[in-house]
Amino acid sequence: MLGRLLRDRLPIVLLAACLAATVTRFHGLEQEEFVGQDLLRRISTSPTFENVAIIALDEHSLAELGQWPWSRAVHAEIVRCLARAGARSIGINVVFAEMSKTDPVGDMELVTAVANAGNVALATLPQAGNDKSGPFAEVLPFSGLADVAAALGDAQIATDTDMRVRRMIKSSLAHAVFGIAGGTADFPPNFVPILPRINGLNDLEIISAASLLNGTIDPRILNDRMVIVSESAEGLVNKVWLGNYNRPELVSVGFVQSAMLATLDEHRMLWMPRSAATFSAVLTVAALLPFIIAGPTLAVILLAPALAFAIAALALVALQLVLPVVVPASIALFCIATVASFGVLKRYRRSTRAAHRAHRALEAISDAVITVTTDGRIVYANHAAVDLLGLPDENLASLDLGSVLPASELGDDRDLTLCDSQGRQRTFRSRCRELESKESTGTVIALTDVTADRKLVDEISHRALRDSLTGLANRQAIEQHLAKTVARIGTRNPGCAVAILDLDRFKAINDALGHTAGDHVIFELCYRLDDACLDGDRLGRTGGDELTLVLCNVSSREQVLNRLTHYRSIVTRPIVVHGEELHLRASIGVAIYPDDGETADELLRHADSALQRAKEIGGNDLVFSQRASPIDGRERLWLERELRRALEEDQLEIHYQPRFEIGTSRLTALEALVRWRHPQRGLVPPGAFITFAEETGLICELGRQVLRKSCLELTGRNDAAETLRLSVNVSVVQLRCDPGFVEFVEAVLNETGLPPERLEIEVTESLFLDPALAEVGRQLEALARLRIQLSIDDFGTGYSSLAYLNRFPFSRIKIDRSFVNRLDDDPDSQAIVSAIVGLGQSLAKSTTAEGVEQEGQLALLAKLGCHEVQGFLLGRPQPLSDFTSLR
Repeated sequence: MLGRLLRDRLPIVLLAACLAATVTRFHGLEQEEFVGQDLLRRISTSPTFENVAIIALDEHSLAELGQWPWSRAVHAEIVRCLARAGARSIGINVVFAEMSKTDPVGDMELVTAVANAGNVALATLPQAGNDKSGPFAEVLPFSGLADVAAALGDAQIATDTDMRVRRMIKSSLAHAVFGIAGGTADFPPNFVPILPRINGLNDLEIISAASLLNGTIDPRILNDRMVIVSESAEGLVNKVWLGNYNRPELVSVGFVQSAMLATLDEHRMLWMPRSAATFSAVLTVAALLPFIIAGPTLAVILLAPALAFAIAALALVALQLVLPVVVPASIALFCIATVASFGVLKRYRRSTRAAHRAHRALEAISDAVITVTTDGRIVYANHAAVDLLGLPDENLASLDLGSVLPASELGDDRDLTLCDSQGRQRTFRSRCRELESKESTGTVIALTDVTADRKLVDEISHRALRDSLTGLANRQAIEQHLAKTVARIGTRNPGCAVAILDLDRFKAINDALGHTAGDHVIFELCYRLDDACLDGDRLGRTGGDELTLVLCNVSSREQVLNRLTHYRSIVTRPIVVHGEELHLRASIGVAIYPDDGETADELLRHADSALQRAKEIGGNDLVFSQRASPIDGRERLWLERELRRALEEDQLEIHYQPRFEIGTSRLTALEALVRWRHPQRGLVPPGAFITFAEETGLICELGRQVLRKSCLELTGRNDAAETLRLSVNVSVVQLRCDPGFVEFVEAVLNETGLPPERLEIEVTESLFLDPALAEVGRQLEALARLRIQLSIDDFGTGYSSLAYLNRFPFSRIKIDRSFVNRLDDDPDSQAIVSAIVGLGQSLAKSTTAEGVEQEGQLALLAKLGCHEVQGFLLGRPQPLSDFTSLR
């Protein structure tokens, strides 16, 4: 018995082992293998960081000690402080590749401090040589500093192809620091060291460099500890993913070095064999042992991957080995499933042949077969026909077909309903064929019992249009009903509407009470609503917690609102589940025929859009489609009310983005940008309300407030340069609809004392498409006569005409950020920017580039001759009080 099993299954096992070794050798399923390794590492022991600390060069330190890079003297003082505190060893994760050209004294201080400490490891970095195919060279500390270092270590972190840190390298800075501290760690040549599970870095002693230098910490906490000094401030340091596959943590390289150092110190390292293919093959064979013994059963299919993971887990716990587990488990599962599938297929073919033979044997007696003469007299009936009609065999020849069957309903492939001998109604499919022979002619009639088939078809048709949980109409049925309702609209049915109802925060019910409870809530609510449906209305379930109501005989919003008030009152009735009384809230979107659409698809689409707006404004609301109610929706009323309140209660804030002259880096202007600080929603960006303010006419008051407030704030600063300009964006709608705008600007200048030449009004390029361009032009000319500077914003986006540019009194052109963003790598954008700058020079107009975020963009703009720049590279928008100086 055992010999036969080995003969049949051993080749499969060996083939699986070879396949596993091949897949592992060529890194197949590599990403999945990383997931498996991470799962295994979760059972390893995390280091405690008891003997490790990190000195973080963080944002607090930058604020205290000045902008990066610091003087080498600051780093020297950090080393001296750590040495005085009794640090066992020190690793500085900052590469001092070159001597400072401006601070040689600081360099010498750092060399002296490192030499005196005697336990400092310095960071190096790999660097590619001139020949990209050649080996990498190391970026070392400058010669004097490297000579006095106790050790050098690689600051580079090795990451896997999924960009997560798992491996350790012997040349790392952490290994160098550990060696200085007297630790030894052997790295076997045939194994790769792997980090264990890291339970976050909460146990790591993290000390700000500023706190160390200011003496605000107890130096004893650093005594006899190994210390890593590393940047952690945003923008200074590269970050890598550390942790398990499902909960990675983005940390700085210095924190990873600290984790490696703690792992070395506490001997928590895991080891992964370099020749993983052999282990993968062995583990595959081990996983297939149940298959060899018991064959491809369901239990074996479940046991094989579990056994592979169990062996790998045992190896990790007992030997600190990380073995490949996903490939062996997958290959074992694949092989067992394949063998099982072939077995099922073989049995299926055997059963199919048996069923075919049985079908042939039963075919003659499964149907009722009757033969009649040309005049309708029964000649023959088989047993099935006799049983069906309840006929005695001896009377068959004397019976007329019409006396036992409705002859008029008989035909080829026609259904007829009969009562069998027991009085049950059954449906049969009749087939008729002419019989011709030398002796006589006639017809053979075959009756196939299709009662069960017809019931099944009816059931399927019913279920296809019904929701399985509630029994209500599903989406397809609702769409069909709505289409029929729209088609029937006339004098008897003056109109209709569709309302989509979605329960608010329904996920919280599922999360708290379970999906069974959630289904109960849906069922109970649907039962109540369906029971309370008014005459002509139709309710359906079209989503998880989404219901759709088709309202008939409604033609106005008032009628729809009254009808939906009835249904909303039902929704608000509490539902008790598991002893918990639940109070439901629902958002409703409504579309009315024909204002919101003349087809079912249009009505449903617009109702869904209204539902989304109801959700966006907080839920538990009823919102009509904007197409039917462009300005009367409750959400728009709410927004208009809140924006008016913001203007009355001074909720608007001004943030300023600086502009700089390219050649001198001199601050030349501040662009005023409005923000709305809503009491509940916090800081609202302008994109959320400016367009709405233009639609409602509130833009005039909003623009006036922004202009006056920004002028007051700027003139309130005594340190502002005399040439510093204030740039304010003005809507084209305001220029068109605010006839007193120029007089208001003049009054603000007189009130605040701001010289008119220091005020710059920005208008977008889209003004050239405005129907009232002539009136807008007169406003611009009046502003120019006040000696106010005018600039055209978003230049180059498609609306400009050179005639308009020369016709209106613009003194500045602002290059749109879409061209600046692609300036580094898009020759077309470079050509466009160069052309705009050249155009400005030809027309004696200054140019300002928006959206500068990279040094390369700044350099190209300077080369092209642009005058001013602004963008996140140079400064983000912020309140005026956050500017330390305006010069």
